[in-house]
Amino acid sequence: MQMFQQKGMGSLVQQWSGGQTQAANPADMENGFEGSGIREGIAQKTGLPGSSISSVLAMAMPLLVHHVVSNGHVTADGESTGKEVNSGDMVRSVMERMTGSSGQVSDQDRSDQARAA
Repeated sequence: MQMFQQKGMGSLVQQWSGGQTQAANPADMENGFEGSGIREGIAQKTGLPGSSISSVLAMAMPLLVHHVVSNGHVTADGESTGKEVNSGDMVRSVMERMTGSSGQVSDQDRSDQARAA
């Protein structure tokens, strides 16, 4: 968050912190992470091109920032509050928001699965 703010992108971080979690522009991810090695490291570990990494980050960053701010892990300025982050809960929350799924199996889904078996 602080990297983005230091690069003049504080208003974007404030929007995400406030709950505006629509996907960002991939170019904003390139600018925000420029010089940090984060995008490059992810690309190297996954084998995906940098443009794909930027697109995924553009979807995930607004959700991640909103999650850590709204759950009291960091302030809207990116300062730690000392509250521990449960990475499993954070990833689950972000994935649910990205996919529109709660990850829970409904009674109808169980019934359909039983019939199929």
